[in-house]
Amino acid sequence: MTNDKLSSGAAALWTDWFVFGEPFERLTDATAAAALEDELKRELAPEHPFHGHDWTAVARACDQDEVIVHDGQVVALVHLTWSRKREDPPSPTTSVISSAEEFRELLKYR
Repeated sequence: MTNDKLSSGAAALWTDWFVFGEPFERLTDATAAAALEDELKRELAPEHPFHGHDWTAVARACDQDEVIVHDGQVVALVHLTWSRKREDPPSPTTSVISSAEEFRELLKYR
């Protein structure tokens, strides 16, 4: 993933209307979402391409440490380490997801 992909936003976020199913669940608890966002901020080193963005947690995988986040333009799947400290890039690992179709395809290979 490059910084170019982070700076080019989509017109609308597919996560606004997408119905998450197993193993993901939409985050409806603001406290749980904030905990995931805080952990992401802790883990992102200044060298990480996601550093400096204001990420909002949208959904999480019930069976893994994966979270769907967005910054208002870009949607991404992030695998948190739960180290509670700054990680060396490329951790936490990330995948920018431009559409619901791309997300469904990604799930096939998890």
